[in-house]
Amino acid sequence: MNVFSQLGVAVASTFDPKSFKKLHKVSAGGVALFFFFFAAIILLSRYVLPTEISFKKLGNIGSYITKDVPDFSYGDGILTISEKYHKTFKGNQETLEVLIDTDIDAFTSEDLSNLKYQNDSTSAFYLSKTNMMVKDGQNMRTRTEMMSYSQFFNEMGIKSFDSLKFASMVNKIVRYALLIYYVIMALWTPFCLILFTLLGFALAGIMQAITSSHYTAGYLFKAGLYAQVPYLLLKAIVAIFSALIPFISSSTIPKSLLGWIGFIGGVVYIILVVALNGGEIHEENTYNYQNSYPIV
Repeated sequence: MNVFSQLGVAVASTFDPKSFKKLHKVSAGGVALFFFFFAAIILLSRYVLPTEISFKKLGNIGSYITKDVPDFSYGDGILTISEKYHKTFKGNQETLEVLIDTDIDAFTSEDLSNLKYQNDSTSAFYLSKTNMMVKDGQNMRTRTEMMSYSQFFNEMGIKSFDSLKFASMVNKIVRYALLIYYVIMALWTPFCLILFTLLGFALAGIMQAITSSHYTAGYLFKAGLYAQVPYLLLKAIVAIFSALIPFISSSTIPKSLLGWIGFIGGVVYIILVVALNGGEIHEENTYNYQNSYPIV
């Protein structure tokens, strides 16, 4: 059975658990091939495509800087801008505030403290003549930090730049950051897939003991693997549509809801494919065993 047929049966068995017995005959090599095939699908559909769609809609960040932000330059630890820039960008769940005011020589620890207790959903970049404050307000615990330009840019080997040079740097940094993100997700996706497969394998083993069914370890492993297919495909579809359509987002479809759907759906899936196929699989295994070792 090829990987596309396995994918189809895994989805179909959500509605007809007895059809799962077709996957019982898939070889170990076929299962391994499906594992990497499905991991690649999830990587592309949940992470790469939604991210690329979002950045495509956002447009060239470097061009936005040169068009929207007043002319600025940096050198010898000092930032200068032709006029004050203050703008707030609102997303689905968070807000980003950017302030550039080089009439302010430097922000102080008191400024940093005041920034920390602003709206928790707001992240912020405040830039003065000689230093900047950064606030990460997207997590449960707000993090704030203050650093001088000489400290920040010297660590990156940057001595000076103007608006055009900075815009070019930003474009390169974004692409490198995305590349690193994709590599991390390429490792994380199969790791999570195998982890939840093993958890499903354990649950299927418990169900086998409760129902007094007779399965091979390979069947239980497949139950743990294929049980994830419908849920992960659903999450991938939601991720793509969230990127394409603004009002379909985590604010309208909470991640916790999808998580519970996946957890409950996976457990029910495993219970059904173990409970409903026991007798037939046992008879098939017995028949194969007797044919392999006939009684004389």
